[in-house]
This record gives sequence, structure tokens and C-alpha cells, in this order.
Amino acid sequence: MKKEQEQKCTCNKAQSAHDKLNEDILEAVFDSMDDLEPPHVVFVGIHLFADIALGTCKDKEQAKEYVMNIVEEAFRHDEEEGYGNESEAAEAPNVVH
Repeated sequence: MKKEQEQKCTCNKAQSAHDKLNEDILEAVFDSMDDLEPPHVVFVGIHLFADIALGTCKDKEQAKEYVMNIVEEAFRHDEEEGYGNESEAAEAPNVVH
């Protein structure tokens, strides 16, 4: 029984950390869009998380596969849930860095 409670506590702690991370990222993203165009914010976010993947995966190929799988999952989720605005996305200018 004690082991079950420890697992539940760990899961609750992980879920709380996940939720807080998501809230903090969303707050930073929305705050930054007061001064930056959405494509720039997207670029910065993807670049940041790709860098984290490079630093935590065993090699560049594993990091690339990991990031690309997440991007593909996000697009699948978008198709299933109907998020996003295709017309706005099509009109968004490219960001040059």
C-alpha cells in the first residue's frame, strides 16, 4: 500500500510540475507577443527546445528524430481537435534570422 501511495504522490508531483511548466510557457509566449510577431515567438520556442533536445539526447540524429516526432504529433493533434487558424498561418510572414 505504501508503494502505491508513493507512486501516486510522484505522479501528482509530476503532473503539477507539467501543469506549471505549461502555464509558465504560455504566459511567457503571450507576454512576448505584445512586442514580437507570432512567427518569431514560434522560431524562438522551437529553437530553444531543439537546443535542449540536442543537449539531452545521445546524438544529433536522436535529437532531430525526437523533435520531429513531437512536431508531427502536434500537427496530428491539431487535425483531430481543429486547433489553429489555417488562413492566418498561411498569411504569416517568414522570419529571417
